[in-house]
Amino acid sequence: MVGWFESASLPSLGIEKIYAKIDSGAEGSTLHATQISHLKLEGQPLVEFTAPLLRVQRDSSPFALGGVRRVRAPLLEVRRIVSSNGAIEERPVIVTLLRLGDEEFETEFTLTSRENLRFGLLLGRNALAGKFVIDTARSEVLKPKS
Repeated sequence: MVGWFESASLPSLGIEKIYAKIDSGAEGSTLHATQISHLKLEGQPLVEFTAPLLRVQRDSSPFALGGVRRVRAPLLEVRRIVSSNGAIEERPVIVTLLRLGDEEFETEFTLTSRENLRFGLLLGRNALAGKFVIDTARSEVLKPKS
């Protein structure tokens, strides 16, 4: 069971706590990212981006006071996405580990700016299908893995 928003983490990207809006109306999932650039390293297509602010991190030495930093991830593809307002946008797609409560699994995320939105992470039905039931009257139902 999940509520309409939950605490999540993306450990492979160094994001230990981020609030995710649970959105069964969205097919895919999206992570807030800015300053997105495409590059190749040893022939492997990568995407580099500025990730959301950290809420919690174990080691603050490289990023004193939390804050933004650059992240690299393998680029799966670039996909045309129709947003909720009808705008068509080409977005990079990555696959990374998502931790939601005691569940951990890999899922796809498109990268785009969610700067003017309340949640830096949106989890759509593809990530949630067969794993969770949504109770829209509740929030933060899951307790993070200790």
